[in-house]
Amino acid sequence: MAARWIFLLISLLLPHGLIFQGPMANFPVSDCGVSKRCVGSPDSGCLRSGICRELLKYSYDTNADKVRIELFGTPPAPGSTNFWVALGVNQQQGQMAGTLVSECVYNNGAVQAFASFNADSGYSNRRLPPGQEKLGISNDRGSFSNGILSCSFLLDRVRTTTGHDFALDTPLYLVLGDGPADGNTIKPHQTTPWTSEQPLVLTMGQPQTSFPNLQGLQTIAPVRTTAGQAVPLTAGGFIRQSAAASAPPAAITGCAALKGCLAEPAGCLDNGNCNTVASYRLDPNRPGEMVFELWRVMAPAGDQYVAMGLNPTSPSMAKTGVIACVDAQNTVDVLASYNPSYYSTAVDNPKEGITVLQTGADGTHLYCQFSVQSNKSFRGSFAGSPANVDLNNPLYMVLAYGPATPNGILRKHSTAPLVSSGQVRLTDVAVSGVANKDYYKAHAGLMVGAWMFLASVGIFTARYYKPMWPGTKPCGLPVWFHIHRPIMILAISAAIAAFVLIFVQVRAWTATPVSVNPHPIIGIIAFGLGLIQPIMAIFRPHPGTANRPIFNWAHRLVGFSAHILAIAAIFLGLMMPQMNVLGGRDYGAAFWIMVAYAAFHVLWLILLQLIDWIAPLVGGGRRTTTMQMKTVNGHGTVYEETVIQEPVKAPASTLKTILWFTHFIVVAGLTIAILVLIGIST
Repeated sequence: MAARWIFLLISLLLPHGLIFQGPMANFPVSDCGVSKRCVGSPDSGCLRSGICRELLKYSYDTNADKVRIELFGTPPAPGSTNFWVALGVNQQQGQMAGTLVSECVYNNGAVQAFASFNADSGYSNRRLPPGQEKLGISNDRGSFSNGILSCSFLLDRVRTTTGHDFALDTPLYLVLGDGPADGNTIKPHQTTPWTSEQPLVLTMGQPQTSFPNLQGLQTIAPVRTTAGQAVPLTAGGFIRQSAAASAPPAAITGCAALKGCLAEPAGCLDNGNCNTVASYRLDPNRPGEMVFELWRVMAPAGDQYVAMGLNPTSPSMAKTGVIACVDAQNTVDVLASYNPSYYSTAVDNPKEGITVLQTGADGTHLYCQFSVQSNKSFRGSFAGSPANVDLNNPLYMVLAYGPATPNGILRKHSTAPLVSSGQVRLTDVAVSGVANKDYYKAHAGLMVGAWMFLASVGIFTARYYKPMWPGTKPCGLPVWFHIHRPIMILAISAAIAAFVLIFVQVRAWTATPVSVNPHPIIGIIAFGLGLIQPIMAIFRPHPGTANRPIFNWAHRLVGFSAHILAIAAIFLGLMMPQMNVLGGRDYGAAFWIMVAYAAFHVLWLILLQLIDWIAPLVGGGRRTTTMQMKTVNGHGTVYEETVIQEPVKAPASTLKTILWFTHFIVVAGLTIAILVLIGIST
């Protein structure tokens, strides 16, 4: 029982992805996307490296009217000689109940395939009764070598069991799992099964052999220059061409020499390791038209489109004409739409002015090549319907990808869009595109430093350290004020700089709808309250006046409110796709650092408040008596003596000093940790 609780605690504390993943192996993936369609777990990204937990390959045998299945898996524990890997198909997403399972069981040297069913009422798996234990399964064979279990078999196109029909020529959700076995009987899985986010049709033909992928592609020799040298083109403009090049996706063949390209990640045009590419060139067969290519490695699995935006005035998604390569309902097509704001709207004719030249999808990649008339229309029946977009004029190019509805309507992109570094004249073969996150990172870094560190130290010092160090008053002002004032001035200055940076980048109050992430509106409110603070301080009443208590409480309330909202905004900001911190690989680390910061902050608030309440009752501090003399009349001949008892040491002074430095160090460390994660976010 204790071990179970320890395991549960570890699972909560470790970042997501470090637990419940199971062992992985380097599976053969060279034929994926070429002659076979493939699905890998724990995510489709493993297909590029081959390092997966489970791997499924499938292809349709038209002669036999069956689907050939190949499954690959690894032992759940080192040295295991009795285990299984399985494929499940279900008509509902994310459900184990009602799943028809095709098992590959390895039992001490022998590999066999069986059929089983997960009961509709729960997750209990039952082998089909004798005579049906290989329902729809034939030609099963397999082996276990070098730590990898491989198994292949043919599946009937339609199988029926327990009143359910499972037709492989209809969209079905896939489930991949593995676990230990007892003889030829499978036992419950020990890792979380992988389920597809979208239904797949297993009878789809093999991928087009001409479809671009990362293996074995020929490239057009680029213009040879010194790396980084600017080379003028006959069409005008300049390119930066590296002398080094490897085998890139076909979509970037000839980039910068024969066509312009926008690609990510930054620098991938030099080494060919691109995830997303948009290319453009003049159409040699259609005068006045442009040929575009859109190419994307489809990860995450939910991505169904790659799209380019054309904006005459702004590097943003708002007021942008969009042309997308969409994989919807197992059909790849090129469709136009328009973004009046930060959402996609259908146009009157999504095919107007577009000639589709080639499309393809293999479950791992998505590719479209098409020609567009130079005066492209994005008219629609909606407010603010735009005039035509002239491709001969300079335009900002925006590249995005994400999920789509079954009828091809684009949903919110998966990550921050890629934007050209400036306006692009498409008739010139020249562009350099990078995902410019510098402004986002600078904004985030300044806000984190301002609110997590500076504001935290400044607020705690003013709230709990006014009585401290009473005998030391540099320039006639108490020590706490010398700490509080410059720190808070620096904090609000950093916040102003961060606000300006993000406003310059987004060119609007928000680039993200509040319904998606309320970070912008909460951040603006926190920033506004922060601006009020120094204005209130300038007009604060003198100590001892009737309005001073009102100022004290208002100043305190506004400050605490701004700080709380700012920390909430930081939490939400780290989740935004523009940063990809809480939403990416460092989810666990960033999340728990922020939780630790909030918990530490609350703990120190309670601790210091208790000390302020209890310490005067226990000790009260030592006091000294002094005499203050001042003139009463204007001639300086009559003096009035005033007895002043001034504390030399505030209550619990030593303890509070230790706590101040502890707070400073801990908050600084947590802030630096978040800044590092922001800096390395991709």
